Amino acid sequence: MEKPEPLNKDAKGKSRFFIVIAIGVITMALTYPMIITVPNPRMSVYLGYVFLVLFAAIHGPLVGFIVGLLGSATVCLILAFFSYRFGQSPLAWEWSMRNLINPRAIWAFSEANYFWWSWVLFSALHGLATGGLRRLYPIAEGKFGVKQIFFFGAVQVAVHFLLLDLINPVLYRLFSDGAPMYYTLLAFGNYLMISNMYMLSIIGLPLVFIYARVKKSLQQNDTS
Repeated sequence: MEKPEPLNKDAKGKSRFFIVIAIGVITMALTYPMIITVPNPRMSVYLGYVFLVLFAAIHGPLVGFIVGLLGSATVCLILAFFSYRFGQSPLAWEWSMRNLINPRAIWAFSEANYFWWSWVLFSALHGLATGGLRRLYPIAEGKFGVKQIFFFGAVQVAVHFLLLDLINPVLYRLFSDGAPMYYTLLAFGNYLMISNMYMLSIIGLPLVFIYARVKKSLQQNDTS
C-alpha cells in the first residue's frame, strides 16, 4: 500500500497545505465558545483542542504547529477585542522602550487582556509533537486499532506532562511577576490534562476512528 504523499511536496499539495491550515485555524476559533470551565478562573478547556490534535495527527507536525499557534492566537485576539469593546479590561499601557524590551511587562500586559502566551505556546508545541509522532498512529493511512489507540493516548499524556508540568511553571517563573506557586500550577496543569483527555476520549477518538475507517475504505476501493 502506497503511503500518502506529504501535503507540501508539489504545487497541488501546497494549495492543500494552506487550505488545511486555514480550516484548522477557523475551526479552533469557531469552537472556542464550546468550553468546559475548570476551577482556575484563568483556565478553561474547549473543543478546539480536539480538532488541533486531529489536524496534527492527520497532516503532520508543521500543520499542527501552525494551526496550534495561529488558532490559539486568534482566539486570544478575539477575546481581547471583546473584552476591550465591552469594557471588561482596559488596553491602556504605558508605551515606552522599557516596556517594549521588557518580557515581564509584555507578558503582564498580554495576560491582563486575555492573550495568554503560555496557552499559545502550549497549543503550538502540542500540535508539533502530536504531528511529529504520527508514525505511531498512522491515521492518514487508515490504521487505528488498539495498538494505535494506546500510542495515541500515551503521546497526549506525555505531551501534557512535559508542557504543563515542566515548561509552563518555568515560563511563569521567568516572565510573570505574580506567578502562582509551583504546586498550584502543577495541580491546575494536571486537572487540565485530565479534562483534555476526557474530551479526547468522548469526542476525539470516535472522530479519529471514523476518519481511519473511511480512509481505509477509500484505499480499498482504489486498489480494487
